[in-house]
Amino acid sequence: MNKIISVAAALATLVASSAMAAEGAYNLVSLGVSPLTDQSGTTYGFGVSIGGGYGFNKYFGVEAQLAVLGIGTGNNVSVMPIPSLTVNGYIPVREGISLYGKIGKSETIVGYGAAGTQASYSGVSNFYGAGFEFLSSGSKDTYRIGVDHYDLGVVPGSPLAANYINLGATTHF
Repeated sequence: MNKIISVAAALATLVASSAMAAEGAYNLVSLGVSPLTDQSGTTYGFGVSIGGGYGFNKYFGVEAQLAVLGIGTGNNVSVMPIPSLTVNGYIPVREGISLYGKIGKSETIVGYGAAGTQASYSGVSNFYGAGFEFLSSGSKDTYRIGVDHYDLGVVPGSPLAANYINLGATTHF
């Protein structure tokens, strides 16, 4: 039920209007923490992503992202969503601050198992996220605080999921 509510919230942002999102191309860099959850519990790792997007108008855009989640966790799980493609929507909260949502798909590679016997799986996974975007004073560049969620059904017989709690920055061209 929680996943249905999360997906519905992300879809709602896609149809919402905004006065924040800038038109045109931009790049994106983010760093954060990536909790990885499987049947044995949740472990934490480091995550990093780079990407870019295009704002078609001030209401919505598209984004592509390359990420690596679970770096340095030592938990024998690593996740590489390569690439993630999303549609983004924005809702203004107040001047210079928007709530954003995104939903899409990701071709994902998952390394899973004990050290030395780690298996690699790949497949398409669902991907959605939400957060806040802050407009940089005097420019179109923004900063983001967000959470991205990957449903990683690509691992056979394992309810594996990854979240990416991140801080990001965009530079508009």
